[in-house]
Amino acid sequence: MKLKAYLLSGFFAKVGFTLTLFLVNILIARVLGAAGSGSFFYVVNNLSVIVLLASLSLESGLSFHLSKKNINESDAASLSMVWSFALSLLAAAALLLMPGVFHGFTENEFWFAFLFIAGNLLISFFSGLFYAKKEFVLPLLILAIANLLIIVYCSWILLNKHDVNLILLSWIYSGSYLLSGLGIAVLFLSKYSVQSLWQGSLVQAFKTIRRYSLVAFGANLIAFLVYRIDYWILEYYIPKAVSNKALGNYIQTGKLLQLFLFVPTVIATVIFPLTVAEEKSSTPAGIKKIIFRLTTFNLVLIAIVVAIGSWWPVFLYGSDFDLVYTCFLYLIPGVLAICCVRVLASYFAGKNKVHYNITGSVLALGLIVTLNFLLIPSMGINGAALADSAGYMVYFLFLYYQFKKNSGA
Repeated sequence: MKLKAYLLSGFFAKVGFTLTLFLVNILIARVLGAAGSGSFFYVVNNLSVIVLLASLSLESGLSFHLSKKNINESDAASLSMVWSFALSLLAAAALLLMPGVFHGFTENEFWFAFLFIAGNLLISFFSGLFYAKKEFVLPLLILAIANLLIIVYCSWILLNKHDVNLILLSWIYSGSYLLSGLGIAVLFLSKYSVQSLWQGSLVQAFKTIRRYSLVAFGANLIAFLVYRIDYWILEYYIPKAVSNKALGNYIQTGKLLQLFLFVPTVIATVIFPLTVAEEKSSTPAGIKKIIFRLTTFNLVLIAIVVAIGSWWPVFLYGSDFDLVYTCFLYLIPGVLAICCVRVLASYFAGKNKVHYNITGSVLALGLIVTLNFLLIPSMGINGAALADSAGYMVYFLFLYYQFKKNSGA
C-alpha cells in the first residue's frame, strides 16, 4: 500500500513538471530551429557534465544517509548549500579558460555557467533530501513553476514574431534553474524546521556520506556518458556525416526518450528510499511486477506513436525536424530497455549494490561508443540511435540477470 500511495503522490506532480518541460523543448525548438536549438542544447549538455563532476554525487550519499538517519537535516542542508555555491563559482571560473564548452552560443559565459551549475546543484541536493523524507511533490512543483518563465518568454516571441534575443534567453533559461534550486532549498529548511545552519561539522558530514557518494559518482558519471556521449561523437562528424540540423533532430529525439522515462522516473524516485528503509512494498517480487507492467505500458504507447505516422514531429517542432520520426524508430528497443534500467538501477542503489549499475553502464558505454564510430559515417543520426538501442539492451539484460541471481524472483 505504501508504494502505491507514494507513487500516486508523485505522479501528478511529475505530470505537471514533464508537461512544462516538454513545452520548453518544443518552444525553444520552434524559436531557434533545428540547428540553433541543437547548438543550444549541446551547450546545456556540456554544462550538465560539469554539474555532475561538481556534485561528486553527494546528493546520493545525502539521500541514502538521511534515509538511514545517519545524518541530520541541518548538517545535510548546510553541506548542500556550501558545496553548491562554492563549486559552482569554481567551475564557472574554470570554464572561462575553455570557451569551446559554450560552442560560441552565449556572450555571458561566466554567469550562464554559474546560474546553471549552482541551480542544478541546489535542485539535485535538496530534491534528494526531500526524497529521503519521502516527500516527492514539492520539488517537482517548484521546477514546473520555474519552467513557466521560459514558456512565457518563448511564447511571447512566437506570438509577436520577434527575433529571439539569445542573451536574454540564456539568462532566463539558466536563471530559472537557480530560482528553482533556491525555492526547493527554502521549502526544505522551512518544512523540516531547520532553523540554524552550520551547527554541526561539515567535515564530519562529508566523511559520513563520502564513501557511498563516490561509488554513486562513478556509476552516475558512466551512466551519463551512456546517455549523452553520442552528442559529442555526432558533433565530431559535423559536417562530414552529420549536419547541425541533424544534430538538432537527434537531440529532440533524445528528449522524446525522456518522456518515456516519465513513469520509470516516478517509480525509481519512490523505490530508492523505500528500498533503503527495507519496506515490504519494495520486495523483488514487487519490482518484477513493476517491470512487466512498465514494459507493457511502453509497448502500447510506442505502438500509438508509430501508428500516428511521421507528421507529428514537424507539427510539434517545425519543418526543420523531419528526421525525428525515423530516428525514433531506431531508438525503440532502447526506449523499452532503458525504462526498465531506471527502475532496476534505483533498486540496486537502495540495496547499496551500486557496483552492478557501474558494471552494466560500462558494458553499455563500450558498445555504444564502438557502434557509434562504426555506424554514424554511413547511417548518420540513425546509426547513433541504433547504437544506443544496442547499448541500452545490454545494460538492461545485465541488471536483470543480476536481479534474478540475487533475489531469486
